[in-house]
Amino acid sequence: MAQKVGRSLLVCSLGNPGTRYQNTRHSVGHLILDKLIEDNRTSLNAVEVPEIKGELLLGRSKQFNGGESNSVLGLYKPRAYMNESGRPVFQMWKLFRQKIYNSQLVLIHDDLSLKVGQVKVEIGGPTRGHNGLKSVYQYIEPQKITKIRVGISRPESRNPYEVAEYVLAKFPPDELSVIQEDSYPIIWNILASIEGRRLEL
Repeated sequence: MAQKVGRSLLVCSLGNPGTRYQNTRHSVGHLILDKLIEDNRTSLNAVEVPEIKGELLLGRSKQFNGGESNSVLGLYKPRAYMNESGRPVFQMWKLFRQKIYNSQLVLIHDDLSLKVGQVKVEIGGPTRGHNGLKSVYQYIEPQKITKIRVGISRPESRNPYEVAEYVLAKFPPDELSVIQEDSYPIIWNILASIEGRRLEL
C-alpha cells in the first residue's frame, strides 16, 4: 500500500537581528516567523547548530494539516543582518536537504511594491532591489526558492535615505494589526498548501 508523504519545509525569514529591529517593516519576515514559532512550539524542538548562527526549531509538521503528517517542518531565523543573510540561509538549507527527503525552501520577506499586508507567492523571480534576496541569490539558485512576499507599501519619497528610514521604522499599530490579523492567516494557508503537496511512495 502506498504511503503518502507530505513535502517537508524549511521556512526562513529575512530581517535584521536584535530587539532594535523588532517589529520594523524590513524585518516583517522575522515577525511572521516568530508567530509561526509560537504557534508550533509544542510540536517543534529547538536545535543547536553551532556552526550556523540563528534560531532553528525542527519537528514533525502537525499544525498545518490537522495533526497528521510524515513531513518535517523547520523554522529558521538567521542571526545576521539583511545583506549578509545569504550564507547562513544557504548553510541551513544545505544541511536540511542533506538530511530530509522531498524538502522545499521557503523565504518570508518584506516587499515595498505591495501594499501593507498584501501577500504574494513567487518561485524565484527578481530581487526588486531587496538586499536580503540579493545576498541569498549569491548562494542559491532563485528557481529553487519559494518566496512569500509580504507587503509593507512604499513611501511617497524615492530618496534612498528616506526609504531606508521608512523600512527600518517600526510598524504603526494599525499596520501591525493588519500583518498579524490578515497577512499571517494567509501565510499559514500558503505553507499548508505547499506542505500538502504529496508524493506516493
